[in-house]
Amino acid sequence: MKPSQAVLLNADLLPIILSEFEENQDEMFLYLFVNKTWAATLVRLLWKAPIWNSPRSYKSFLRTLKRSNVTFAYGKLIRRLVFEPIKNREQPSFANEDLKLFSTKSGRLTHLTFGQTDNFFSAEAVSELVKNNQNLLGFAATKPCYNIEWLNIALSPVINGHCLKLSQLEIQNMRHFLIFMDYWPNGDYSDDAISQTRNLIKEIGFKCPIFALDINVHIDDEMANMIIQTFKNLKILHCETVSCSALKILLPYCKKLKWLSIAFSSENPTEDVQQDIGSQFPSLDALNLFLPPHDWSPFTKALAPNQTNLRRINLFGCDSVTDEAFLPIAKNCLRLEFIGLICCQLLTDASISVLARNVGKNLKNINICRIPKLTDVSIIEIANSCHNLEKFVLESCKKVTSRSLTLLVRKCKSLTELSGDYPRIIAAKIVSTLAVQGNTKLQVLQIHSRHDPDSNILEGKKYRRFDLGLLEKLAEKCPKLRELELKCYITGLYPNLLINALYKLRNLEKLFMEPRQNQKLNREHIMKLENHPRLKEVRFDGGCSEDAISYIKERSKNKKGMFIHKIDKLLQLTTYIYRKSIPSYKKDRYN
Repeated sequence: MKPSQAVLLNADLLPIILSEFEENQDEMFLYLFVNKTWAATLVRLLWKAPIWNSPRSYKSFLRTLKRSNVTFAYGKLIRRLVFEPIKNREQPSFANEDLKLFSTKSGRLTHLTFGQTDNFFSAEAVSELVKNNQNLLGFAATKPCYNIEWLNIALSPVINGHCLKLSQLEIQNMRHFLIFMDYWPNGDYSDDAISQTRNLIKEIGFKCPIFALDINVHIDDEMANMIIQTFKNLKILHCETVSCSALKILLPYCKKLKWLSIAFSSENPTEDVQQDIGSQFPSLDALNLFLPPHDWSPFTKALAPNQTNLRRINLFGCDSVTDEAFLPIAKNCLRLEFIGLICCQLLTDASISVLARNVGKNLKNINICRIPKLTDVSIIEIANSCHNLEKFVLESCKKVTSRSLTLLVRKCKSLTELSGDYPRIIAAKIVSTLAVQGNTKLQVLQIHSRHDPDSNILEGKKYRRFDLGLLEKLAEKCPKLRELELKCYITGLYPNLLINALYKLRNLEKLFMEPRQNQKLNREHIMKLENHPRLKEVRFDGGCSEDAISYIKERSKNKKGMFIHKIDKLLQLTTYIYRKSIPSYKKDRYN
Protein backbone atom coordinates (compact mmCIF):
# COMPACT_ATOMS: atom_id res chain seq x y z
CA MET A 1 0.00 0.00 0.00
CA LYS A 2 1.30 3.43 -0.91
CA PRO A 3 1.71 6.06 1.83
CA SER A 4 -1.01 8.18 0.24
CA GLN A 5 -3.42 5.24 0.33
CA ALA A 6 -2.61 4.54 3.96
CA VAL A 7 -3.61 8.10 4.78
CA LEU A 8 -6.84 8.02 2.81
CA LEU A 9 -8.00 4.56 3.93
CA ASN A 10 -7.94 5.22 7.66
CA ALA A 11 -10.08 3.81 10.43
CA ASP A 12 -12.62 6.65 10.16
CA LEU A 13 -13.54 5.62 6.61
CA LEU A 14 -13.74 1.89 7.29
CA PRO A 15 -17.38 1.84 8.50
CA ILE A 16 -18.45 3.47 5.22
CA ILE A 17 -16.43 1.03 3.13
CA LEU A 18 -17.46 -2.09 5.03
CA SER A 19 -21.14 -1.17 4.93
CA GLU A 20 -21.03 -2.12 1.24
CA PHE A 21 -20.26 -5.73 2.19
CA GLU A 22 -23.14 -6.40 4.60
CA GLU A 23 -24.71 -9.05 2.40
CA ASN A 24 -21.51 -10.83 1.35
CA GLN A 25 -19.31 -11.24 4.37
CA ASP A 26 -16.88 -13.38 2.40
CA GLU A 27 -15.74 -10.31 0.50
CA MET A 28 -15.58 -8.26 3.67
CA PHE A 29 -13.18 -10.72 5.27
CA LEU A 30 -10.89 -10.63 2.24
CA TYR A 31 -9.86 -7.20 3.47
CA LEU A 32 -9.26 -8.29 7.05
CA PHE A 33 -5.51 -8.59 6.74
CA VAL A 34 -4.63 -5.52 4.65
CA ASN A 35 -2.87 -4.03 7.66
CA LYS A 36 -3.20 -3.90 11.44
CA THR A 37 -5.46 -0.85 11.44
CA TRP A 38 -7.93 -2.52 9.10
CA ALA A 39 -7.90 -5.77 11.08
CA ALA A 40 -8.39 -4.16 14.49
CA THR A 41 -11.06 -1.74 13.25
CA LEU A 42 -12.99 -4.44 11.43
CA VAL A 43 -13.15 -6.66 14.50
CA ARG A 44 -14.34 -3.72 16.62
CA LEU A 45 -17.07 -2.96 14.11
CA LEU A 46 -18.49 -6.48 14.02
CA TRP A 47 -21.43 -6.96 16.38
CA LYS A 48 -21.56 -10.70 15.80
CA ALA A 49 -19.52 -13.61 17.18
CA PRO A 50 -17.37 -15.84 14.95
CA ILE A 51 -18.46 -19.44 14.49
CA TRP A 52 -16.01 -22.20 13.61
CA ASN A 53 -17.95 -24.33 11.16
CA SER A 54 -15.80 -27.44 11.40
CA PRO A 55 -13.32 -29.12 13.77
CA ARG A 56 -10.63 -28.43 11.20
CA SER A 57 -11.19 -24.67 11.32
CA TYR A 58 -11.23 -24.30 15.11
CA LYS A 59 -8.17 -26.55 15.50
CA SER A 60 -6.31 -24.36 13.03
CA PHE A 61 -7.28 -21.33 15.06
CA LEU A 62 -6.09 -22.93 18.31
CA ARG A 63 -2.76 -23.81 16.70
CA THR A 64 -2.41 -20.21 15.62
CA LEU A 65 -3.08 -18.98 19.16
CA LYS A 66 -0.30 -21.22 20.49
CA ARG A 67 2.27 -19.77 18.11
CA SER A 68 4.51 -17.01 19.40
CA ASN A 69 5.45 -15.47 16.04
CA VAL A 70 2.17 -14.40 14.44
CA THR A 71 1.44 -11.24 12.46
CA PHE A 72 -1.52 -10.26 14.62
CA ALA A 73 -2.37 -10.88 18.25
CA TYR A 74 -5.48 -12.83 17.24
CA GLY A 75 -6.48 -13.63 20.80
CA LYS A 76 -6.75 -9.95 21.65
CA LEU A 77 -9.10 -9.40 18.70
CA ILE A 78 -11.73 -11.74 20.18
CA ARG A 79 -14.64 -10.05 21.95
CA ARG A 80 -17.26 -12.79 22.03
CA LEU A 81 -16.53 -16.43 22.81
CA VAL A 82 -19.53 -18.74 22.43
CA PHE A 83 -19.59 -22.52 22.96
CA GLU A 84 -22.88 -23.67 21.41
CA PRO A 85 -23.90 -26.47 19.01
CA ILE A 86 -23.97 -25.54 15.34
CA LYS A 87 -26.87 -26.87 13.29
CA ASN A 88 -25.90 -29.60 10.81
CA ARG A 89 -22.26 -29.47 11.91
CA GLU A 90 -20.03 -31.96 13.64
CA GLN A 91 -19.61 -30.88 17.26
CA PRO A 92 -16.17 -29.43 18.01
CA SER A 93 -14.44 -30.93 21.04
CA PHE A 94 -12.87 -28.37 23.35
CA ALA A 95 -10.87 -29.30 26.45
CA ASN A 96 -10.04 -27.42 29.65
CA GLU A 97 -6.54 -26.85 28.21
CA ASP A 98 -8.11 -24.96 25.30
CA LEU A 99 -10.02 -22.77 27.73
CA LYS A 100 -6.79 -22.05 29.61
CA LEU A 101 -5.22 -21.05 26.30
CA PHE A 102 -7.98 -18.49 25.78
CA SER A 103 -7.34 -17.29 29.34
CA THR A 104 -3.74 -16.45 28.52
CA LYS A 105 -4.27 -15.15 24.98
CA SER A 106 -7.68 -13.43 25.15
CA GLY A 107 -7.89 -10.72 27.76
CA ARG A 108 -10.44 -8.47 26.08
CA LEU A 109 -13.55 -10.64 26.01
CA THR A 110 -16.84 -8.82 26.48
CA HIS A 111 -19.26 -11.77 26.12
CA LEU A 112 -18.82 -15.38 27.22
CA THR A 113 -21.38 -18.16 26.63
CA PHE A 114 -21.32 -21.83 27.62
CA GLY A 115 -24.28 -23.43 25.85
CA GLN A 116 -25.79 -26.85 25.22
CA THR A 117 -22.76 -28.54 23.71
CA ASP A 118 -21.07 -31.86 24.47
CA ASN A 119 -18.17 -29.97 26.02
CA PHE A 120 -18.01 -29.82 29.80
CA PHE A 121 -15.56 -27.32 31.25
CA SER A 122 -14.32 -27.42 34.81
CA ALA A 123 -15.46 -24.55 37.01
CA GLU A 124 -11.83 -23.70 37.79
CA ALA A 125 -10.96 -23.28 34.11
CA VAL A 126 -13.98 -21.02 33.56
CA SER A 127 -13.14 -19.03 36.68
CA GLU A 128 -9.63 -18.37 35.39
CA LEU A 129 -10.99 -17.18 32.03
CA VAL A 130 -13.52 -14.87 33.73
CA LYS A 131 -10.88 -13.47 36.07
CA ASN A 132 -8.55 -12.60 33.19
CA ASN A 133 -11.28 -10.69 31.33
CA GLN A 134 -12.26 -7.87 33.63
CA ASN A 135 -14.12 -5.99 30.89
CA LEU A 136 -16.69 -8.80 30.63
CA LEU A 137 -20.17 -7.44 29.88
CA GLY A 138 -22.16 -10.66 29.41
CA PHE A 139 -21.97 -14.17 30.88
CA ALA A 140 -24.27 -17.09 30.04
CA ALA A 141 -24.25 -20.70 31.26
CA THR A 142 -27.22 -22.59 29.84
CA LYS A 143 -26.14 -26.21 30.29
CA PRO A 144 -28.16 -27.88 33.09
CA CYS A 145 -25.22 -29.84 34.47
CA TYR A 146 -23.54 -26.57 35.40
CA ASN A 147 -25.06 -26.82 38.88
CA ILE A 148 -24.91 -24.36 41.77
CA GLU A 149 -21.54 -25.63 43.01
CA TRP A 150 -20.10 -25.15 39.53
CA LEU A 151 -21.62 -21.69 39.21
CA ASN A 152 -20.28 -20.54 42.58
CA ILE A 153 -16.72 -21.42 41.55
CA ALA A 154 -16.98 -20.26 37.92
CA LEU A 155 -18.44 -16.90 38.90
CA SER A 156 -16.30 -16.34 41.98
CA PRO A 157 -14.24 -13.64 40.19
CA VAL A 158 -17.47 -11.72 39.60
CA ILE A 159 -18.48 -12.06 43.25
CA ASN A 160 -14.98 -10.96 44.30
CA GLY A 161 -15.19 -7.79 42.24
CA HIS A 162 -13.04 -8.62 39.21
CA CYS A 163 -15.78 -7.96 36.61
CA LEU A 164 -17.48 -4.78 37.72
CA LYS A 165 -18.83 -4.03 34.22
CA LEU A 166 -20.94 -7.20 33.92
CA SER A 167 -24.41 -6.16 32.77
CA GLN A 168 -25.94 -9.31 31.19
CA LEU A 169 -26.39 -12.54 33.16
CA GLU A 170 -28.00 -15.76 31.95
CA ILE A 171 -28.03 -18.95 34.02
CA GLN A 172 -30.41 -21.86 33.49
CA ASN A 173 -29.88 -24.40 36.23
CA MET A 174 -33.41 -24.71 37.50
CA ARG A 175 -36.35 -27.10 37.68
CA HIS A 176 -37.19 -26.37 34.06
CA PHE A 177 -34.67 -29.09 33.18
CA LEU A 178 -36.13 -31.75 35.46
CA ILE A 179 -36.91 -33.99 32.48
CA PHE A 180 -33.22 -34.10 31.66
CA MET A 181 -32.09 -35.41 35.05
CA ASP A 182 -31.13 -38.80 33.61
CA TYR A 183 -29.12 -37.15 30.88
CA TRP A 184 -27.55 -34.49 33.08
CA PRO A 185 -26.64 -36.42 36.26
CA ASN A 186 -24.82 -33.44 37.75
CA GLY A 187 -27.91 -31.24 37.82
CA ASP A 188 -29.25 -30.21 41.23
CA TYR A 189 -32.97 -29.48 41.35
CA SER A 190 -33.54 -29.34 45.11
CA ASP A 191 -35.12 -26.42 46.95
CA ASP A 192 -31.76 -25.81 48.60
CA ALA A 193 -30.06 -25.49 45.21
CA ILE A 194 -32.66 -22.97 44.05
CA SER A 195 -32.20 -20.99 47.25
CA GLN A 196 -28.43 -20.99 46.73
CA THR A 197 -28.85 -19.90 43.13
CA ARG A 198 -31.07 -17.04 44.28
CA ASN A 199 -28.34 -15.96 46.70
CA LEU A 200 -25.72 -16.17 43.94
CA ILE A 201 -27.80 -13.97 41.66
CA LYS A 202 -28.26 -11.52 44.52
CA GLU A 203 -24.53 -11.29 45.21
CA ILE A 204 -23.77 -10.65 41.55
CA GLY A 205 -26.52 -8.04 41.40
CA PHE A 206 -24.99 -6.10 44.29
CA LYS A 207 -21.57 -6.13 42.61
CA CYS A 208 -22.45 -5.48 38.97
CA PRO A 209 -24.74 -3.12 37.02
CA ILE A 210 -26.93 -5.93 35.64
CA PHE A 211 -29.59 -4.69 33.22
CA ALA A 212 -30.38 -8.04 31.49
CA LEU A 213 -31.35 -11.04 33.61
CA ASP A 214 -32.28 -14.44 32.13
CA ILE A 215 -33.03 -17.12 34.74
CA ASN A 216 -35.04 -20.30 34.23
CA VAL A 217 -36.74 -20.20 37.59
CA HIS A 218 -40.20 -19.68 38.97
CA ILE A 219 -40.46 -16.17 40.40
CA ASP A 220 -42.32 -16.33 43.67
CA ASP A 221 -42.81 -13.53 46.20
CA GLU A 222 -39.35 -14.05 47.73
CA MET A 223 -37.60 -13.95 44.38
CA ALA A 224 -39.62 -10.88 43.34
CA ASN A 225 -38.55 -9.03 46.49
CA MET A 226 -34.92 -9.95 45.87
CA ILE A 227 -35.09 -8.66 42.27
CA ILE A 228 -36.55 -5.26 43.15
CA GLN A 229 -34.02 -4.77 45.95
CA THR A 230 -31.00 -5.84 43.91
CA PHE A 231 -31.56 -4.95 40.25
CA LYS A 232 -32.46 -1.28 40.21
CA ASN A 233 -31.80 -0.76 36.49
CA LEU A 234 -33.33 -3.92 35.05
CA LYS A 235 -34.34 -3.51 31.41
CA ILE A 236 -34.55 -7.15 30.26
CA LEU A 237 -36.06 -10.00 32.26
CA HIS A 238 -36.59 -13.59 31.11
CA CYS A 239 -37.90 -16.17 33.56
CA GLU A 240 -39.64 -19.54 33.54
CA THR A 241 -42.91 -18.86 35.35
CA VAL A 242 -44.24 -16.16 37.63
CA SER A 243 -47.10 -16.02 40.09
CA CYS A 244 -49.67 -13.24 40.07
CA SER A 245 -48.71 -12.18 43.60
CA ALA A 246 -45.06 -11.93 42.55
CA LEU A 247 -46.01 -9.74 39.60
CA LYS A 248 -47.86 -7.41 41.93
CA ILE A 249 -44.61 -7.00 43.87
CA LEU A 250 -42.34 -6.81 40.85
CA LEU A 251 -44.06 -4.54 38.35
CA PRO A 252 -44.39 -1.29 40.38
CA TYR A 253 -40.60 -1.21 40.90
CA CYS A 254 -39.51 -2.24 37.39
CA LYS A 255 -40.44 0.85 35.45
CA LYS A 256 -37.29 0.62 33.29
CA LEU A 257 -38.21 -2.79 31.88
CA LYS A 258 -38.24 -2.86 28.08
CA TRP A 259 -38.07 -6.59 27.29
CA LEU A 260 -40.10 -9.10 29.31
CA SER A 261 -40.52 -12.86 28.81
CA ILE A 262 -42.82 -14.61 31.27
CA ALA A 263 -45.21 -17.52 31.61
CA PHE A 264 -48.05 -17.23 34.08
CA SER A 265 -48.13 -20.11 36.55
CA SER A 266 -51.13 -22.41 36.55
CA GLU A 267 -53.60 -20.41 38.56
CA ASN A 268 -56.94 -18.83 37.78
CA PRO A 269 -56.77 -15.16 38.81
CA THR A 270 -59.99 -13.23 39.25
CA GLU A 271 -61.00 -10.45 36.88
CA ASP A 272 -59.95 -7.80 39.43
CA VAL A 273 -56.50 -9.39 39.88
CA GLN A 274 -55.98 -9.56 36.10
CA GLN A 275 -56.93 -5.92 35.66
CA ASP A 276 -54.67 -4.87 38.52
CA ILE A 277 -51.66 -6.74 37.07
CA GLY A 278 -52.26 -5.70 33.46
CA SER A 279 -52.49 -2.00 34.33
CA GLN A 280 -49.13 -2.09 36.17
CA PHE A 281 -47.04 -3.35 33.24
CA PRO A 282 -44.50 -0.72 32.19
CA SER A 283 -44.39 0.46 28.59
CA LEU A 284 -42.38 -2.29 26.85
CA ASP A 285 -40.51 -2.73 23.59
CA ALA A 286 -40.87 -6.53 23.52
CA LEU A 287 -43.17 -8.99 25.27
CA ASN A 288 -43.12 -12.80 25.18
CA LEU A 289 -46.14 -14.37 26.86
CA PHE A 290 -47.35 -17.85 27.71
CA LEU A 291 -50.85 -17.90 29.16
CA PRO A 292 -52.27 -21.14 30.63
CA PRO A 293 -55.89 -22.16 29.90
CA HIS A 294 -58.12 -19.42 31.30
CA ASP A 295 -60.06 -16.37 30.16
CA TRP A 296 -57.37 -13.66 29.92
CA SER A 297 -59.43 -10.92 28.29
CA PRO A 298 -59.56 -8.74 31.48
CA PHE A 299 -55.74 -8.90 31.62
CA THR A 300 -55.14 -7.93 27.98
CA LYS A 301 -57.76 -5.17 28.12
CA ALA A 302 -55.87 -3.60 31.04
CA LEU A 303 -52.44 -4.30 29.52
CA ALA A 304 -52.83 -3.10 25.94
CA PRO A 305 -53.61 0.66 26.40
CA ASN A 306 -50.19 1.22 28.01
CA GLN A 307 -48.25 -0.67 25.30
CA THR A 308 -48.32 1.95 22.59
CA ASN A 309 -44.53 1.61 22.08
CA LEU A 310 -44.52 -2.18 21.85
CA ARG A 311 -42.49 -3.34 18.83
CA ARG A 312 -42.40 -7.13 19.36
CA ILE A 313 -44.96 -9.55 20.76
CA ASN A 314 -44.81 -13.32 20.85
CA LEU A 315 -47.71 -15.45 22.09
CA PHE A 316 -46.62 -19.08 22.34
CA GLY A 317 -48.95 -21.93 23.18
CA CYS A 318 -51.72 -19.61 24.32
CA ASP A 319 -54.51 -22.08 23.53
CA SER A 320 -57.11 -20.15 25.48
CA VAL A 321 -56.51 -16.71 23.95
CA THR A 322 -59.65 -15.71 22.08
CA ASP A 323 -60.40 -12.82 19.76
CA GLU A 324 -61.83 -10.94 22.74
CA ALA A 325 -58.46 -11.22 24.48
CA PHE A 326 -56.31 -10.44 21.43
CA LEU A 327 -58.26 -7.57 19.84
CA PRO A 328 -57.19 -5.03 22.53
CA ILE A 329 -53.57 -5.73 21.52
CA ALA A 330 -54.40 -5.42 17.82
CA LYS A 331 -56.17 -2.11 18.39
CA ASN A 332 -53.71 -0.43 20.78
CA CYS A 333 -50.21 -1.71 19.93
CA LEU A 334 -49.84 0.18 16.66
CA ARG A 335 -46.02 0.16 16.43
CA LEU A 336 -45.61 -3.60 16.24
CA GLU A 337 -42.81 -4.73 13.92
CA PHE A 338 -42.70 -8.43 14.88
CA ILE A 339 -45.64 -10.70 15.68
CA GLY A 340 -45.37 -14.35 16.67
CA LEU A 341 -48.60 -16.33 17.08
CA ILE A 342 -47.78 -19.97 17.80
CA CYS A 343 -50.53 -22.48 18.62
CA CYS A 344 -53.11 -19.81 19.43
CA GLN A 345 -55.84 -22.14 18.29
CA LEU A 346 -58.89 -20.03 19.16
CA LEU A 347 -57.90 -16.96 17.14
CA THR A 348 -59.84 -16.22 13.97
CA ASP A 349 -59.60 -13.93 10.94
CA ALA A 350 -61.19 -11.16 12.98
CA SER A 351 -58.04 -10.71 15.09
CA ILE A 352 -55.46 -11.03 12.32
CA SER A 353 -57.35 -8.74 9.95
CA VAL A 354 -57.70 -5.95 12.51
CA LEU A 355 -54.04 -6.37 13.43
CA ALA A 356 -52.91 -6.14 9.79
CA ARG A 357 -54.95 -3.00 9.13
CA ASN A 358 -53.72 -1.22 12.27
CA VAL A 359 -50.00 -2.05 12.17
CA GLY A 360 -49.59 -2.53 8.42
CA LYS A 361 -47.08 0.28 7.86
CA ASN A 362 -44.74 -0.86 10.64
CA LEU A 363 -45.04 -4.66 10.44
CA LYS A 364 -41.83 -6.30 9.17
CA ASN A 365 -41.93 -9.85 10.51
CA ILE A 366 -44.84 -12.19 11.14
CA ASN A 367 -44.72 -15.83 12.23
CA ILE A 368 -48.00 -17.75 12.28
CA CYS A 369 -48.20 -21.41 13.21
CA ARG A 370 -51.08 -23.78 13.93
CA ILE A 371 -54.05 -21.45 13.91
CA PRO A 372 -56.65 -23.80 12.39
CA LYS A 373 -59.37 -21.14 11.94
CA LEU A 374 -57.17 -18.87 9.85
CA THR A 375 -58.30 -18.45 6.22
CA ASP A 376 -57.44 -16.43 3.12
CA VAL A 377 -59.23 -13.43 4.61
CA SER A 378 -56.35 -12.79 7.03
CA ILE A 379 -53.55 -13.33 4.52
CA ILE A 380 -55.24 -11.07 1.95
CA GLU A 381 -55.49 -8.35 4.58
CA ILE A 382 -51.77 -8.76 5.35
CA ALA A 383 -50.95 -8.59 1.63
CA ASN A 384 -53.02 -5.43 1.14
CA SER A 385 -51.89 -3.62 4.30
CA CYS A 386 -48.32 -4.73 5.13
CA HIS A 387 -46.27 -3.58 2.14
CA ASN A 388 -43.10 -3.23 4.27
CA LEU A 389 -43.21 -6.88 5.33
CA GLU A 390 -39.74 -8.45 5.25
CA LYS A 391 -40.24 -11.92 6.76
CA PHE A 392 -43.31 -14.14 6.49
CA VAL A 393 -43.65 -17.60 8.02
CA LEU A 394 -46.83 -19.68 7.83
CA GLU A 395 -47.14 -23.26 9.04
CA SER A 396 -49.98 -25.72 9.59
CA CYS A 397 -52.84 -23.40 8.66
CA LYS A 398 -54.79 -25.74 6.39
CA LYS A 399 -57.58 -23.34 5.39
CA VAL A 400 -55.22 -20.92 3.69
CA THR A 401 -55.03 -21.37 -0.09
CA SER A 402 -52.76 -20.19 -2.92
CA ARG A 403 -55.21 -17.38 -3.70
CA SER A 404 -54.01 -15.32 -0.75
CA LEU A 405 -50.40 -16.52 -0.67
CA THR A 406 -49.68 -15.64 -4.30
CA LEU A 407 -51.26 -12.23 -3.68
CA LEU A 408 -48.91 -11.72 -0.74
CA VAL A 409 -45.89 -12.65 -2.89
CA ARG A 410 -46.96 -10.15 -5.55
CA LYS A 411 -47.72 -7.23 -3.26
CA CYS A 412 -45.04 -7.52 -0.56
CA LYS A 413 -42.03 -6.38 -2.59
CA SER A 414 -39.77 -5.99 0.47
CA LEU A 415 -39.83 -9.67 1.44
CA THR A 416 -36.36 -10.98 2.28
CA GLU A 417 -37.54 -14.28 3.79
CA LEU A 418 -40.48 -16.51 2.89
CA SER A 419 -40.93 -19.78 4.78
CA GLY A 420 -43.62 -22.33 5.47
CA ASP A 421 -45.10 -25.74 4.85
CA TYR A 422 -47.85 -25.99 2.24
CA PRO A 423 -49.69 -28.62 0.23
CA ARG A 424 -47.82 -29.63 -2.93
CA ILE A 425 -50.05 -27.69 -5.30
CA ILE A 426 -49.80 -24.47 -3.22
CA ALA A 427 -46.02 -24.77 -2.95
CA ALA A 428 -45.77 -24.97 -6.76
CA LYS A 429 -47.98 -21.91 -7.20
CA ILE A 430 -45.93 -19.86 -4.72
CA VAL A 431 -42.65 -20.65 -6.49
CA SER A 432 -44.27 -20.11 -9.88
CA THR A 433 -45.45 -16.66 -8.80
CA LEU A 434 -41.97 -15.77 -7.58
CA ALA A 435 -40.43 -17.01 -10.82
CA VAL A 436 -42.77 -14.86 -12.90
CA GLN A 437 -43.20 -11.82 -10.66
CA GLY A 438 -39.66 -11.77 -9.23
CA ASN A 439 -38.32 -10.28 -6.03
CA THR A 440 -34.93 -8.55 -6.06
CA LYS A 441 -34.73 -8.49 -2.24
CA LEU A 442 -35.59 -12.13 -1.42
CA GLN A 443 -32.68 -13.88 0.31
CA VAL A 444 -34.26 -16.88 2.08
CA LEU A 445 -36.85 -19.21 0.54
CA GLN A 446 -37.86 -22.29 2.54
CA ILE A 447 -40.77 -24.27 1.12
CA HIS A 448 -41.85 -27.62 2.55
CA SER A 449 -44.68 -29.31 0.70
CA ARG A 450 -46.93 -32.14 1.80
CA HIS A 451 -49.40 -34.38 0.00
CA ASP A 452 -52.88 -33.11 0.77
CA PRO A 453 -55.71 -34.44 -1.46
CA ASP A 454 -58.21 -32.00 0.02
CA SER A 455 -56.10 -29.06 -1.13
CA ASN A 456 -55.85 -30.51 -4.62
CA ILE A 457 -59.64 -30.54 -4.85
CA LEU A 458 -59.91 -27.04 -3.41
CA GLU A 459 -57.21 -25.56 -5.66
CA GLY A 460 -58.17 -27.34 -8.87
CA LYS A 461 -55.99 -29.64 -10.91
CA LYS A 462 -54.56 -27.08 -13.36
CA TYR A 463 -51.38 -25.52 -12.07
CA ARG A 464 -47.82 -24.92 -13.17
CA ARG A 465 -45.69 -27.95 -12.35
CA PHE A 466 -42.58 -27.37 -10.32
CA ASP A 467 -39.75 -28.26 -12.69
CA LEU A 468 -36.18 -27.22 -13.43
CA GLY A 469 -37.40 -24.53 -15.80
CA LEU A 470 -39.16 -22.92 -12.87
CA LEU A 471 -35.97 -23.16 -10.83
CA GLU A 472 -33.98 -21.39 -13.56
CA LYS A 473 -36.53 -18.60 -13.76
CA LEU A 474 -36.38 -18.30 -9.96
CA ALA A 475 -32.60 -17.78 -10.23
CA GLU A 476 -33.16 -15.02 -12.76
CA LYS A 477 -35.99 -13.21 -10.97
CA CYS A 478 -34.64 -13.57 -7.40
CA PRO A 479 -30.90 -12.92 -7.84
CA LYS A 480 -30.12 -12.33 -4.15
CA LEU A 481 -31.22 -15.76 -2.92
CA ARG A 482 -28.73 -16.98 -0.29
CA GLU A 483 -30.69 -19.85 1.29
CA LEU A 484 -32.93 -22.17 -0.72
CA GLU A 485 -34.79 -25.03 0.92
CA LEU A 486 -37.17 -26.87 -1.38
CA LYS A 487 -38.51 -29.96 0.29
CA CYS A 488 -41.05 -30.67 -2.41
CA TYR A 489 -41.71 -32.71 -5.54
CA ILE A 490 -39.84 -31.33 -8.57
CA THR A 491 -40.29 -32.89 -12.01
CA GLY A 492 -37.54 -33.34 -14.58
CA LEU A 493 -34.83 -33.27 -11.95
CA TYR A 494 -32.02 -34.62 -14.14
CA PRO A 495 -28.64 -34.29 -12.41
CA ASN A 496 -26.73 -32.43 -15.14
CA LEU A 497 -29.54 -29.95 -15.65
CA LEU A 498 -29.93 -29.51 -11.88
CA ILE A 499 -26.25 -28.63 -11.40
CA ASN A 500 -26.42 -26.13 -14.28
CA ALA A 501 -29.53 -24.54 -12.78
CA LEU A 502 -27.87 -24.24 -9.36
CA TYR A 503 -24.92 -22.45 -10.92
CA LYS A 504 -27.31 -19.75 -12.06
CA LEU A 505 -28.05 -19.00 -8.39
CA ARG A 506 -24.80 -17.09 -8.10
CA ASN A 507 -25.29 -15.85 -4.52
CA LEU A 508 -26.57 -19.14 -3.11
CA GLU A 509 -24.84 -20.18 0.16
CA LYS A 510 -27.16 -22.89 1.57
CA LEU A 511 -29.22 -25.47 -0.33
CA PHE A 512 -31.57 -28.25 0.77
CA MET A 513 -33.37 -30.34 -1.86
CA GLU A 514 -34.92 -33.79 -2.31
CA PRO A 515 -33.81 -35.30 -5.62
CA ARG A 516 -35.86 -38.25 -6.85
CA GLN A 517 -34.38 -41.65 -6.09
CA ASN A 518 -34.39 -42.77 -9.76
CA GLN A 519 -32.37 -39.76 -10.93
CA LYS A 520 -29.26 -39.82 -8.77
CA LEU A 521 -26.34 -37.45 -8.51
CA ASN A 522 -22.99 -39.15 -8.99
CA ARG A 523 -19.44 -38.35 -7.92
CA GLU A 524 -18.79 -35.95 -10.81
CA HIS A 525 -21.92 -33.95 -10.02
CA ILE A 526 -20.85 -33.50 -6.40
CA MET A 527 -17.35 -32.44 -7.44
CA LYS A 528 -18.76 -29.88 -9.85
CA LEU A 529 -21.15 -28.53 -7.25
CA GLU A 530 -18.22 -27.94 -4.90
CA ASN A 531 -16.88 -25.37 -7.34
CA HIS A 532 -19.95 -23.18 -7.01
CA PRO A 533 -18.67 -19.64 -6.34
CA ARG A 534 -20.50 -19.14 -3.02
CA LEU A 535 -22.17 -22.39 -1.98
CA LYS A 536 -21.05 -23.48 1.50
CA GLU A 537 -23.69 -25.97 2.63
CA VAL A 538 -25.69 -28.47 0.58
CA ARG A 539 -28.04 -31.16 1.79
CA PHE A 540 -29.64 -33.69 -0.51
CA ASP A 541 -32.28 -35.84 1.14
CA GLY A 542 -31.69 -38.99 -0.90
CA GLY A 543 -30.97 -38.85 -4.61
CA CYS A 544 -27.23 -39.68 -4.42
CA SER A 545 -25.58 -42.68 -6.08
CA GLU A 546 -23.30 -45.07 -4.23
CA ASP A 547 -20.14 -43.55 -5.69
CA ALA A 548 -21.31 -40.06 -4.67
CA ILE A 549 -21.90 -41.24 -1.11
CA SER A 550 -18.52 -42.97 -1.04
CA TYR A 551 -16.85 -39.81 -2.29
CA ILE A 552 -18.49 -37.71 0.42
CA LYS A 553 -17.52 -40.24 3.10
CA GLU A 554 -13.93 -40.17 1.88
CA ARG A 555 -13.81 -36.39 2.01
CA SER A 556 -15.43 -36.42 5.43
CA LYS A 557 -12.77 -38.78 6.82
CA ASN A 558 -10.09 -36.46 5.49
CA LYS A 559 -11.80 -33.63 7.40
CA LYS A 560 -12.29 -31.54 4.31
CA GLY A 561 -15.69 -30.33 5.36
CA MET A 562 -18.09 -33.06 4.26
CA PHE A 563 -20.54 -34.87 6.49
CA ILE A 564 -23.04 -37.71 6.03
CA HIS A 565 -26.06 -38.04 8.25
CA LYS A 566 -28.44 -40.99 8.55
CA ILE A 567 -31.97 -39.76 8.92
CA ASP A 568 -34.04 -42.90 9.46
CA LYS A 569 -33.92 -46.58 10.33
CA LEU A 570 -33.97 -47.56 6.67
CA LEU A 571 -30.46 -46.12 6.39
CA GLN A 572 -31.62 -43.53 3.90
CA LEU A 573 -28.67 -41.17 3.67
CA THR A 574 -28.80 -37.43 3.76
CA THR A 575 -25.58 -36.00 2.41
CA TYR A 576 -24.05 -32.79 3.57
CA ILE A 577 -21.44 -30.92 1.60
CA TYR A 578 -19.64 -28.07 3.28
CA ARG A 579 -17.13 -25.80 1.65
CA LYS A 580 -14.38 -24.45 3.82
CA SER A 581 -15.75 -20.99 4.45
CA ILE A 582 -15.17 -17.74 6.21
CA PRO A 583 -16.80 -17.79 9.70
CA SER A 584 -20.41 -16.64 9.80
CA TYR A 585 -21.91 -14.62 12.59
CA LYS A 586 -24.65 -14.63 15.18
CA LYS A 587 -26.36 -11.59 16.58
CA ASP A 588 -26.29 -10.92 20.29
CA ARG A 589 -29.74 -11.54 21.73
CA TYR A 590 -29.68 -8.43 23.93
CA ASN A 591 -28.87 -5.90 21.18
